[in-house]
Amino acid sequence: MGATDLAMRRIALTLGILTTLGTTACDLEPPQEVTLRVDHFREPCPDGQPGYCLRVLESSEPGITHAREIAGFEHRWGTTYEVRALWAPSVGDIPSFDLVEVVSEQPVDAAARFQIELPPEFVQRVDATTFDLVGRTRATCATPQVCNAVVEALYEDTAVQVELSHDAQRAGSFVAHAAAIRGS
Repeated sequence: MGATDLAMRRIALTLGILTTLGTTACDLEPPQEVTLRVDHFREPCPDGQPGYCLRVLESSEPGITHAREIAGFEHRWGTTYEVRALWAPSVGDIPSFDLVEVVSEQPVDAAARFQIELPPEFVQRVDATTFDLVGRTRATCATPQVCNAVVEALYEDTAVQVELSHDAQRAGSFVAHAAAIRGS
């Protein structure tokens, strides 16, 4: 093969690569923007991965019930948010996002109660009056029976259903009003 043939093959190969790259770059879609209404508390991720996920109450994209994270967003327990975000790469079935804008935020009434199911690995350091939710926050038991139910669930290595409200005296903490072993 002569020098001219080799040069022509290199030019053809270079043009082919550039054409392919150009087509691929043109075919890439910009990240999709979604609007999410995020709940006032996190809960264990439903895919079984470690950590707490954001609960998504409403979404402009059907099927989104949780977000692993929203980069650039600081979620405070006790506040619901409406945010605009872009899809971001994520691991598993729970999507992640990048924050575009916090549209609104609304503190919830501290007396409002809600339920959360906690697998045993999400509960730490239980005593007669309090328990910790994996170092994220603390719950004060309204009665000794509530903490006893949490201890019993841990002893049986099963999930516990807890009824909580936000503690008006300590931001980011809860009052546990009731607890029951899942299924009981």
